[in-house]
Amino acid sequence: PAAGSLAGRTIVITGGNTGLGRESAVRLAKAGATIVVGVRSEAKGASAVEDIKAASGSDSIYSIVCDLADLASVKSAAAEFKKLPLDPKIDVLMNNAGVMAVPTYQTTKDGFEKTMGINHLGHFALTAELLPFLKAAP
Repeated sequence: PAAGSLAGRTIVITGGNTGLGRESAVRLAKAGATIVVGVRSEAKGASAVEDIKAASGSDSIYSIVCDLADLASVKSAAAEFKKLPLDPKIDVLMNNAGVMAVPTYQTTKDGFEKTMGINHLGHFALTAELLPFLKAAP
């Protein structure tokens, strides 16, 4: 591949449907990477895939449902990744999604304070679930 090309690389981005995650997805897709965005719902995923495809000109965009406030969803996201029509490896995992300044005390589905659960514990669990795919990358 040409210098700067990300062809053949798979990049998973949590929160890849908005903000910095979306912009990262678009730019990395333009460089040739296959992008998998982790989003909270199938509807958000479908919308993100179409949006990123249109903005990047790439067809190698996929989504998986990964609600970081629900550890069961995090676990199923790894199983969902494995079912994608891709080489089962992840070159880069961008743990980008997060919440900030939650106005009142709220908890995740598993009973953790929401900011800690989403920003830290959810990503820790996701990284652990995806570790075999990360180790499979050269």
